[in-house]
Amino acid sequence: MKKIVTLIIVALVAVTPLNVFAAKGDQGVDWAIYQGEQGRFGYAHDKFAIAQIGGYNASGIYEQYTYKTQVASAIAQGKRA
Repeated sequence: MKKIVTLIIVALVAVTPLNVFAAKGDQGVDWAIYQGEQGRFGYAHDKFAIAQIGGYNASGIYEQYTYKTQVASAIAQGKRA
């Protein structure tokens, strides 16, 4: 029973439309740990930043230490994060 419920939830998530709040032509940056704690925008007309929140490795789930400061930096510059 638990397996069936899990499969139903996975199927619903897979077919549920995602909300995207970017207009056609909007562009932004995809930051990783390598862009530093404040990140770097590529162009002045960038509208958003995507920051990596964390991940999973052999040690388990981890939080990306640059996530909070990159998001704060993007918001301070008037960008969506």
